[in-house]
Amino acid sequence: MVAKGKVLLIDDDALILATLTRSLKKQGYEVLADPKGQDVPALAKTFHPDVVLLDIRLPGKSGIEILKEITESRIGAKVIMLTSDDTAETAIKAMKLGAVDYLTKPFNLEREVQWLRLASSDFSDDNFVGNASAIREIKEKAEKMAAAKVSTMLITGESGTGKEVLARHIHRLLHGEEGSRSAPFLPINCTALPESLLESELFGYEKGAFTDAKAEKKGVFELANKGSILLDEIGDMKQNLQNKLLRIVERRAVRRIGGGVEIPVDVTVMATTNRDLSRAIESGEFRMDLYYRLNAFSIHLPPL
Repeated sequence: MVAKGKVLLIDDDALILATLTRSLKKQGYEVLADPKGQDVPALAKTFHPDVVLLDIRLPGKSGIEILKEITESRIGAKVIMLTSDDTAETAIKAMKLGAVDYLTKPFNLEREVQWLRLASSDFSDDNFVGNASAIREIKEKAEKMAAAKVSTMLITGESGTGKEVLARHIHRLLHGEEGSRSAPFLPINCTALPESLLESELFGYEKGAFTDAKAEKKGVFELANKGSILLDEIGDMKQNLQNKLLRIVERRAVRRIGGGVEIPVDVTVMATTNRDLSRAIESGEFRMDLYYRLNAFSIHLPPL
């Protein structure tokens, strides 16, 4: 069997190494596991990985140091950071240095392996199974939206059809291949966090806003300034957050929790969903005005 791609896995946690290696090999990937990552550029020149899964915290060099080495050596592999620190600050730091994404421990292996399958190659006809003309139409529409500098858009389709891959493709079209390396692209899953945590991740908070707010924190909207934010599965967002999101989309300004000042943000808002939002509107689960704001420019991905 021909391998789907090569993955270089760097993590000092023996359990994570074993679990990910077993799962990736089962999915058809060739995997090289390294618990230390002392000389990744040299290792990559012999192994030629398509993707590097890199832990941020290592006993010798830090993952950030290794990421810099990978970027400077121009290996060509895509780097996905592994972290137990689920904060937007971690993501923005790594992605500014060249990482394409980050995964938070503990993993949902089924979801992460599916994302790896899509991340291991650029947005191309091979990423999708279906009518070739439909793929061309999607690409053409994405190019037109990027050329028009559309600042808000909705991408719909079933799970696993490549909605996030398309969003990243549009981000690169908006900023150019080089510009997209410095322009933030920050995805946040609207179903993965409780409402209170999602709110603080999105909007940030001021010091003293609540008991554990010991210092001010920038939210994803601020951190994604001059770049893009991806609101994954927005159909599951609670009404309270929908109200606040609508205000940001309309005013292009964010107010931190506990703050009284609106902070201007220049950010492209991309939203994805596998739900039928028109039905969610009928049932009162989704705001009609937010839907029309997002759906003014939309792309639907066909089933696999």
